[in-house]
Amino acid sequence: MFAEYKGLTFLANTDGDKVYLVTHNAQKIMEGFELNWDYFYKTLSIEDEKIDAIYDLHFWVKYNDSIEPGDLWLVDEGRPTRVDAKIENDEVLIVVNHRATDDTWISYENSSATKKVNLNQCEEYIIEKRYIRKNGCVADIIQKEKVTLDVFKNTMISCRSMNL
Repeated sequence: MFAEYKGLTFLANTDGDKVYLVTHNAQKIMEGFELNWDYFYKTLSIEDEKIDAIYDLHFWVKYNDSIEPGDLWLVDEGRPTRVDAKIENDEVLIVVNHRATDDTWISYENSSATKKVNLNQCEEYIIEKRYIRKNGCVADIIQKEKVTLDVFKNTMISCRSMNL
């Protein structure tokens, strides 16, 4: 989850009426942030007027697989698999919730399989934002935006915890 606070983007966690802002970037530190191991955090009311937005980000690709039905895939965002994909190399992972049915998919866990997809094989790139707060107000809004490959990659890279 992410929060936009005083014009900057932070990792965020919510707990009831509280939001916890987290950053690894010492240059983002402002009044009220505290050091905890290798990151800084600040606790705020979820109603704080300086919070412009709180949202989750999800990344989707339009990809036609030769085996699995469907063409819109949620990019795997960190499940531990035995497959390594690097967005810098135009690679992402997509997942199905059953065992692999051919050798282009790799089974992991008991009932899941993953596949490395080259982004150049995809027709579209979509970034989805699910807001719980937008423009300073409580919200329940989902926005999906088709973007270019470069915007898709740069957004995924910028959202890594070490970059926030």
